[in-house]
Amino acid sequence: MSRKTTVTLCFVITKRMASTNETENLGESDTVKNLKHVERKLLRCNVPVDELPEVLDNLDLILSTVNQLPSEPIQEALVPSMKALISDELLRHTDEDVNISVTSCILGILWRRYWGSVPATL
Repeated sequence: MSRKTTVTLCFVITKRMASTNETENLGESDTVKNLKHVERKLLRCNVPVDELPEVLDNLDLILSTVNQLPSEPIQEALVPSMKALISDELLRHTDEDVNISVTSCILGILWRRYWGSVPATL
């Protein structure tokens, strides 16, 4: 892993911790609505490469608001985004920013699922 990638991942984790505090008051219906909005963009095959990191960062921000045991509507809304994240198109993308954003989103899902909320300190 290059130094730039390591520094960027550290920034993403720090951003995730800060954004969790800022967005934890979103309601369930807002979270579902936001997930569906991002899902529509991710499933669109013609998203320009320069817009993909922004779309993935939005997904990452939304994921930071999801509890460890999300409700059924949120779980259902997460499925298309999770499928998009593990698609060959995103997992094997050639752009480093896209790779970092995909990794951050997958990390967010795994972190919430297996380890709960993000700790206040590392």
